[in-house]
Amino acid sequence: MNYKLLSERSIYLQMSYNVTANDFSTNNFIDALGKRLSQPVNVRGNSSTYMYAYYGKRIRDLGISIGANLNSNLSRNTNFINGLENRNYSSYVGGGLNIRFNKDKKYDINLAPNIGYTSSRSSIRPDETTHYFTQDHRVSASVTLPLKIELNTDCNFSIRQKTEAFDRNNNAIRWNARLDKKLLKNNTGIIRFAAFDILDQNIGFNRNVQTNFISERTYDTFRRYFMLSFLYNFTKNDNSQP
Repeated sequence: MNYKLLSERSIYLQMSYNVTANDFSTNNFIDALGKRLSQPVNVRGNSSTYMYAYYGKRIRDLGISIGANLNSNLSRNTNFINGLENRNYSSYVGGGLNIRFNKDKKYDINLAPNIGYTSSRSSIRPDETTHYFTQDHRVSASVTLPLKIELNTDCNFSIRQKTEAFDRNNNAIRWNARLDKKLLKNNTGIIRFAAFDILDQNIGFNRNVQTNFISERTYDTFRRYFMLSFLYNFTKNDNSQP
C-alpha cells in the first residue's frame, strides 16, 4: 500500500493463495429418485487464490477524484458423486471505477460503476458450464441548499444476467432520497423527510455457486416507504455551520 498525501494518490495491492491438505469434503450417493446420502471424506488439492488492486488520484484543477479497482477469485474443490471424483473450478473477475466531484459545503457527487463475471465448471460434466455477468452501479449526491437545507440521494442499479437454470428477470433499481432542515443553536436539531425505494423495486436476491451446482433465492424485503423524523444531537461539541 502506498499513499502520497500532497498529491492525494493511493495504490493498494493484496494477493493471497490458500491450499488445504486433507480438506473436508463429501461423497454424495444419489439414487434414481433423487435421494441423496452424504459421507464425509478427506481430499487433497483444494485451493483458492484472491487478488485485489486499487489506484486512485485527485485531480485538483478539475475538482475530481478518480479511482479504479480490479479483483478476482479462483478456487478448486474436489468432491465425489457416486464414487466418482469430481473436480470443480470456479472463478470471478470484476472491476469498477470511482468518480467523485465535490466542493466543500456545496456539493458531493459520487459515481461507482462495477461489473463482474462468474464462471464455474466440473470435471464430471465438462459440457455443463455456468457463466454470467453481474453489474452493480451506484450514484449518490449531496447538495447544500440555502436556509440550512441539505438534499441527499442515492441510486443503485443491480443488473443480473439470466442463466439457463434461472431465466427470471431479477434486475432492480433502488432509489432513496432525503431532505434535511437544520434547526436550533449550533444546528443541533434536524427535521428529516426520507423516501426509501422510491421506484418500489427492492427485491431480496442471492445467487450461490458451489462445488457442482448453482442456487438462486429471492426473499421478501422492505419495499417503498416514507419517514418523517426529528434528530437531536446531544454532544457538547460546537458543530455549527454557516
